[in-house]
Amino acid sequence: MNELDLFRDFRRGVAPPTTDARGRASALLAAAVAGAHTTTSHRGRLVLLAAAALVAFVGSASAFSTVRDFILDSRDDQSVDYCIGSALRSKLISFRSADGVPLHGLLLGSGRNGIVLYGPGGNFRGSLCDWLPFGRTLARRGYRVLAVDTRPAPPIPRATATHYERDVVGAERELLRRGATRVLVGGGFVGGTAAMTAAALIPRTVLAGVVVLSPARRFGVMDSAAAARRIAAPSFIGVGRRDSPFVDEARRLYAASASKRKELVVVPSSGNGTQLLERSWAPASFRARLLAFIADSFKSS
Repeated sequence: MNELDLFRDFRRGVAPPTTDARGRASALLAAAVAGAHTTTSHRGRLVLLAAAALVAFVGSASAFSTVRDFILDSRDDQSVDYCIGSALRSKLISFRSADGVPLHGLLLGSGRNGIVLYGPGGNFRGSLCDWLPFGRTLARRGYRVLAVDTRPAPPIPRATATHYERDVVGAERELLRRGATRVLVGGGFVGGTAAMTAAALIPRTVLAGVVVLSPARRFGVMDSAAAARRIAAPSFIGVGRRDSPFVDEARRLYAASASKRKELVVVPSSGNGTQLLERSWAPASFRARLLAFIADSFKSS
């Protein structure tokens, strides 16, 4: 087990680490920084050291998530093995976004009902690992699931860098290519904005529904509220009541939606995105309600 394996529990931001866990993780960070000496630039090592200091002083779950991302960035292989393990490695696939950006994802389950899961849970940078537990649940229920990593951030920001909806469309097309006939798209945080924006670009004969958790109405070039006005498919919007300002964003997105079958679920939680699917962040009833919505969406489509 390497240092990335030991960080996986912190990656989803389930709960702040204990003092003992923080101490052990700090030691692992020191080893990771030392190990990056031969593969990381001087500036990169300074970033890692700063991240280690963040953990030592803040000791929060989000700090650990940030550090995990920095460590992963310093590796040449950009591996997601830290969350999937050997049993699921054969399920990793490569495909392209709608605008040709190379992406990778984890393909689970089978069947004609496909589900795209996209975007981060609890922090900005998205990873398919955020969706893995829920994706496996969906696969066991008979869906063909594609959990997707977000497109790489370019060194120089440009407008196309925020076209995350094109990743979702690319994943939807990949599911169709692999045998799905109907597809539901879902995302958390920025991924939720991307999912709603992408849903307006998917043919009505294909789109079974859309799920967004803790979405922003706008992010970069994406405008999920404008897209929601053009979407007739069933829509599910979930948010934590104490996750300001996303509560207001979710309510406004719900109001903008043209769907005749739409749900806005506000739960007593400060969790964001996929954190709402964790029992330590939100009531189990939220997850149950989402699963029921997904099942009903495919029945009515």
